[in-house]
Amino acid sequence: MEKKCIIIPAYIEGSIRNIVSDEELASSLVICADAGFERAAAEGIVPDILVGDLDSVDEKNLIVPPEVKMITANWHKDETDFELAVDTAVSEGCSSVLIAGGFGGRIDHTLGNIQNMVDFYRHGVDISMKDERNYLTVLESGSLTLSAGRDVNLSILAHSDEAEVSVTGVEWPLEHYHMTSDRPLGVSNFVTGEKAEITVYSGTVLVMICK
Repeated sequence: MEKKCIIIPAYIEGSIRNIVSDEELASSLVICADAGFERAAAEGIVPDILVGDLDSVDEKNLIVPPEVKMITANWHKDETDFELAVDTAVSEGCSSVLIAGGFGGRIDHTLGNIQNMVDFYRHGVDISMKDERNYLTVLESGSLTLSAGRDVNLSILAHSDEAEVSVTGVEWPLEHYHMTSDRPLGVSNFVTGEKAEITVYSGTVLVMICK
């Protein structure tokens, strides 16, 4: 059975409980990355693991329950706390990771999170990032079926220099289209029927649903 993990990062737009359900929290390994612990505590969520260098938390007032495993890192490190959290999830045997937040705030953090996601995806992790308005996942050499209505935008952008993509079930379909990373042609499509199917023949794309 696939072991799932929910990671709560330092930056979250909206409420954690509006992003993931109590059932998802209860059935998943929950890891907080640095100040994500304070966000979780504010909503009464106790994680299984706290990871990070703790540079973004109020250490003087930090109260960590004894059942929470702490993995602390030196501030002078090459990895972001986000990356350490996903590494920890993988080391704990999780093959499916949902980041509850991670968009917005500092743009370098957001882009760094996406780069980390692509790297972990290429190492076999089913990884996605979600907040109250946005959902993002990675796809290469495969197909993905999504259900989304006309009230949300479906966007597909090349992450690699080029990607060959087909998209059906949308207002603006594509057939073996060669996307490039310097032209955002795939922004703001929408599903016209019950589902959309995205197929990537080569390259890497980011698939996003945005409200």
